[in-house]
Amino acid sequence: MISFNDCNWLHNHFNNINFENLNHSIIINGPEGIGKKLLTKKIISTLTNINNVSLNEEDVNPDIFILNRDKILINQISYRENKNKKTKPKWDELKGKRDLLNFIALSPVKAKNKVAALINADKIERRTQNVLLKTLEEPPDHAYIILTTSRPRVLLDTIYSRSHVINLKPLSNEDKDLWLKSIGLSEYNSYDFPSYYSPIQIYNEIANNNQSNFKEFISILDRHFSRSESQKNIIKDIMDMDIDAIIKLNFFVEFLKIILESKLRNVTLSGIYKTFALYSFSNLKISNLILEINQMRQDLYSVPQINEGHMLNVIMSELLISFKR
Repeated sequence: MISFNDCNWLHNHFNNINFENLNHSIIINGPEGIGKKLLTKKIISTLTNINNVSLNEEDVNPDIFILNRDKILINQISYRENKNKKTKPKWDELKGKRDLLNFIALSPVKAKNKVAALINADKIERRTQNVLLKTLEEPPDHAYIILTTSRPRVLLDTIYSRSHVINLKPLSNEDKDLWLKSIGLSEYNSYDFPSYYSPIQIYNEIANNNQSNFKEFISILDRHFSRSESQKNIIKDIMDMDIDAIIKLNFFVEFLKIILESKLRNVTLSGIYKTFALYSFSNLKISNLILEINQMRQDLYSVPQINEGHMLNVIMSELLISFKR
């Protein structure tokens, strides 16, 4: 299990926080797996003097409020009674809350401050953000709100202007390798994973014994490019991989971007991409194929029932047309 202490890139961000003069709203932005939750827990622990902070909504603490959901609704920020409903959310005596605004309005029970953390705050609708903003304009002295986001500038500008903003940037492959070595995983190389994988994502892949997925995917493409096997067999091998169709599409885009970037920067391909240096291609065709795959990904989000085999057949055919040896 990775802890805050293991992630040295988080330490400077934490040490630069002036807790004596801190805004009552804190935004932590960064890609998935960069350590936003670990930093959130560390900040909550410092503000409340509570150890072993959990971001699980079900864990009971009257001075910590957690919303960790795919979608954050307005009633979870400020409860508004619906007269058409016979029931309404009950006040939770143990957790000291019904909604965020009710929670922070009360004085701390045991801790020196109350802290609310909204994980995936980029999923908050604009109307709900406006409700939250009213609280940030005149926050109680004892209350702090932490919002984590995976995309920059997705919240109202007025929320950013009232917040202490921490931007966690992606690590370079060299820094990822140094980190893997520091936690005893020097036998693994970040170049064997997609470049968009964060350190913690790489660690999780290794911990779940999935560290070979991307290398296997690239190996299958190598066989396809060599035309040593039928396209039908190649597609079957990709479909048999134990990863979601969205991840497969992400792998295709990653591969094409690496190949395209090597040509644009005149950089020799190496490692798992070495054999692809033998092929020539049109920059425009590869760029258009990337756009096409990105559109497939959007379509798949909207209609998960789309036939995966058909998508793969289109992509694999385009690859054979686009790359020449």
